[in-house]
Amino acid sequence: TAVHLPEGINGKALLSLMDEEHNVVLAGGQGKLDGKVFRIAHLGWVHLPDMENALSALSVVLQQLGHRLPG
Repeated sequence: TAVHLPEGINGKALLSLMDEEHNVVLAGGQGKLDGKVFRIAHLGWVHLPDMENALSALSVVLQQLGHRLPG
């Protein structure tokens, strides 16, 4: 699943922090989408706790990078 990066968020920093601080590996965009999207893989058997962990880590990292989350 490809997700559009919020305005002002550095995609390379997002990928790096997700991997280094949370052991969650995301992929960047390719070609024209490089630096504009990140991708979450979910092929095969994916457990709900794994997806919850990835989304929770994403919330933390986005805030670290200066993105204000709604609500």
